[in-house]
Amino acid sequence: MPELPEVETTVRGIKPNLIGMRITDLTVRDPRLRWRIPENLASMVVGNIAESVCRRAKYILVKIGSGHLLLHLGMSGSLRICPPNEPPGPHDHVDFTLSNDQILRYRDPRRFGCVLWLSGNPYEYRLLRHLGPEPDSEEFTGNYLYGLSKSRTTAVKNFIMNSRVVVGVGNIYASESLFRAGIHPIRRANRISVKRYELLVSSIRDTIDSAIAFGGTTLRDFVNGSGSPGYFRQELLVYERQQQDCRRCGDSIRVKVIGQRSTYYCTGCQTWLNLSTCSDRSDDALIFLKQFQFGFSVVRVHDYAFDRTDLYTLLGVKMADAFGAELRMNLVNLRSHKNGFVWTFGFADITVDAFVSN
Repeated sequence: MPELPEVETTVRGIKPNLIGMRITDLTVRDPRLRWRIPENLASMVVGNIAESVCRRAKYILVKIGSGHLLLHLGMSGSLRICPPNEPPGPHDHVDFTLSNDQILRYRDPRRFGCVLWLSGNPYEYRLLRHLGPEPDSEEFTGNYLYGLSKSRTTAVKNFIMNSRVVVGVGNIYASESLFRAGIHPIRRANRISVKRYELLVSSIRDTIDSAIAFGGTTLRDFVNGSGSPGYFRQELLVYERQQQDCRRCGDSIRVKVIGQRSTYYCTGCQTWLNLSTCSDRSDDALIFLKQFQFGFSVVRVHDYAFDRTDLYTLLGVKMADAFGAELRMNLVNLRSHKNGFVWTFGFADITVDAFVSN
């Protein structure tokens, strides 16, 4: 699906050839998109000048006359400028003929996008009014994410992909941003500190800015406003790189389904715990890992199962020196369970429950 960088690249591509041009004709070959194209669209746009074009989240807004054209590229669509003699393809559903003899062509193979007409304030329209802030806005800060996350027990990846929290962080850029911030994607949103959220905000902005600079990410058939593909795929650090070596630490990139979406991460760079933030807590009890007999096979952490090897990775300790490591913990508790017992311990801003079977 074209995400925020692809949509922003599209807007920048069509803008020079669209602004100031009059719409001289409209051709609708198939109005059956996600929402049917209005039958009176031609009467609203033909004869009027395109005054501005901008993006809100993954939507494109074109100011034409007394209203706005609202476009969404759906799962695999595109919006580009093409010459008048270029024949339309089978999925080229709408052509806007411009006074400069160019055509603004809307393509949507799967017909999940939209071409709608809005009168009045477009930002109060039902598809736009509940959206969260833009990643580059002043409102989007670490404190903002931290405040919203206090009551959220969902995985942090799902949290930042929620368009009511922040817009435009789709599956690709969520995985990439979390990797840059060193945050494990299945950590609970309400278990992350404000400092880590500040780092995540910076990582989201850097990732999206880089993707825009490279013209977006072409994974299948995305093309920008001039018909060219995006090249950010060559810069991806984890996305679709499962079983390959991490470019930072050399560990293997893993893939896990979170919220029905494939999520890519590095267990070496994205630990649940940041041990460097815990070592200076002098008032905490000093606990040695060697005091515990890790003879069990499965550890459950917030309803996620890990094998014994992954436990050491989770703690940020390599197996070779695990029993010689020491950590400062701020919470230790042991309680019985019908099939064993549960050992609860905490480091800084995260709590872990380890179930030990009999």
